[in-house]
Amino acid sequence: MGDGDRERRRIVHAAIRRSARVARSRGVRVVPLKMAREHLRAMFDDPLELADVIVAYDHIDDLIVFNPVHQAWGDIVAFLREHEHYYSTQDPQHLIRHELGHAAHYRSFSSHPKERDRIWYAESLKIEQARIAHKVSGRAMWNPKEFVAEVYAGLWAKVLYDDEVIALFDQFGGVQP
Repeated sequence: MGDGDRERRRIVHAAIRRSARVARSRGVRVVPLKMAREHLRAMFDDPLELADVIVAYDHIDDLIVFNPVHQAWGDIVAFLREHEHYYSTQDPQHLIRHELGHAAHYRSFSSHPKERDRIWYAESLKIEQARIAHKVSGRAMWNPKEFVAEVYAGLWAKVLYDDEVIALFDQFGGVQP
C-alpha cells in the first residue's frame, strides 16, 4: 500500500467517523466498517445499485451503514459540488443528515404502520408533488421518503423552504430535525 493509498484511507475513515458520530448523537446505531460491505450486500441485491450507495439507513435493523469504498468519501465537498442540484444542501454532513431524516421519518410512524407503508414504499410522486419536490433537489423528486429526507437535511442546514414544500413535508409525515 503506497503513501497515497494510506492517505486516502485516512481521509475516508476520518470523514466516516465524523458522520458516524452525528448518527450516534441522534440515537442511531452504526454498522462497524469491517462489517459494512457484507451488510450492504444483504440490503442491495443489484451490484450496480450497491456501487452507488454512499451511506444508507437500514429501516429493518434501524441502523446506518457506510460504504467506505465509494469515491465520495475521499472529498465530500467536491462530490457535493459536482452534484449541486441533486442534493438539497452542499453541507459536508448532508449525506448523514439525509439518512438520519429517513431514520426519524421511519421511526415516527411506529404507531401507524399502514400510513408508514403507504408513504415509505410509494415508488413515485404525483405530478404536482414532483413540481414541489423540484424546488428542493433532484433526489427529492424520486419518491415521498426521499423528499422527506432531503427536506430534513435542508432544514437541519437552515434552508428556508416555502409553504408548499413544508406542507408536502408535513403531509408525508416529515419530522423536524
